[in-house]
Amino acid sequence: AFGVLFNLRSELRTPTSNLGNFHTAYIEGSITIRDANGNRVDEIRLDRTKGVQLNSDAAIRLALSNAAETIEKSLGKTLAQRLR
Repeated sequence: AFGVLFNLRSELRTPTSNLGNFHTAYIEGSITIRDANGNRVDEIRLDRTKGVQLNSDAAIRLALSNAAETIEKSLGKTLAQRLR
């Protein structure tokens, strides 16, 4: 049996006159795999993923959606291989 822990951090940048009205959100973190005894087996890094929208909540949701897509398309395969 394995445990999988997602550790995500977010950063939100509010609009400035140079960027117009766009909010920019970044999500980064890691996926940690632990064995049945709680020992860390592996860790996969989730690189900084960006979302840009007119609303700050929408920017964070977009960044999370983009991060989930990255996990599904590439990191998920790596995770599955390492759990074997």
